[in-house]
Amino acid sequence: MSRCCCCIYLISLLPWDILLPDTLANNESGILEMRKIVVYSESMQPKLLEDAVSDLELKMVSGRRELVAAIVGERDLHSVIIQKDSLDGPYRKFLGSLKANFPFLYVGIVATGGMSGNLEGHHLIDLEAADTTAEIRRFLEGKTFGNRREHHRFDWPLKGYVSYDKESWQEYRLRSISSGGAFLECSESLPVPGTRAYLRIVFQNFSLSTSCEILDARQASSNLPLGFGVRFLDLSEAAVQKIDQIVDDALMHVLLDPGFQPAVPSLGEEEAAREGFDLI
Repeated sequence: MSRCCCCIYLISLLPWDILLPDTLANNESGILEMRKIVVYSESMQPKLLEDAVSDLELKMVSGRRELVAAIVGERDLHSVIIQKDSLDGPYRKFLGSLKANFPFLYVGIVATGGMSGNLEGHHLIDLEAADTTAEIRRFLEGKTFGNRREHHRFDWPLKGYVSYDKESWQEYRLRSISSGGAFLECSESLPVPGTRAYLRIVFQNFSLSTSCEILDARQASSNLPLGFGVRFLDLSEAAVQKIDQIVDDALMHVLLDPGFQPAVPSLGEEEAAREGFDLI
């Protein structure tokens, strides 16, 4: 097999408004959308992929750093396909970090059936199948839309303070923050969904203040404990961009080095003032 080791952009020559097959392009609202697939391959022939994804945009990357940059940087990914000749311990840790930080990202690992136990919860695309192109196509058609988060998020050890009158404040452990909202850990006296409140989030040397809407309670899971979400309502565009930046930076670090724990972010005085944050 030829080795695919350069960065190639293979984009469908079909017009952007062409109707794609329903199994590949329908989202929950019924709107048809063009989607991107990011592919990293060590030895799989590109022709197998081109035949399987001829009506989607295919982006092939040449290494793990480029793969991570594409996963973090692209906001409209349909899926990710990874083919490695062997899955060693460090790469399995990468796959585990990818699953933990992007739990809704649709990832297919092209491997032999005997490697299925090392996929860290991702989907197997069986390289030993009689028709590998059909196997890839089945993987893509198994994707359901509506399960990709609008905003990337990261889980630093933060404190959040909620008030309904700006006088009395309740402290919570805040988890999984994004530019669109956050999750607050709470084991009792959960607030009523739909309630408007004020939220202050404390980082290392600055804080973020915003009004918010209380969302439905969430039961404890493998990733998060019992608690509730909040949706930010009035963040400035500058603040949204800054949170997106610090979250994306943290995700890049933990995907490239799964054992690394990014520090709670801090800002300089001028940067905090420019982005609308308060220094503490």
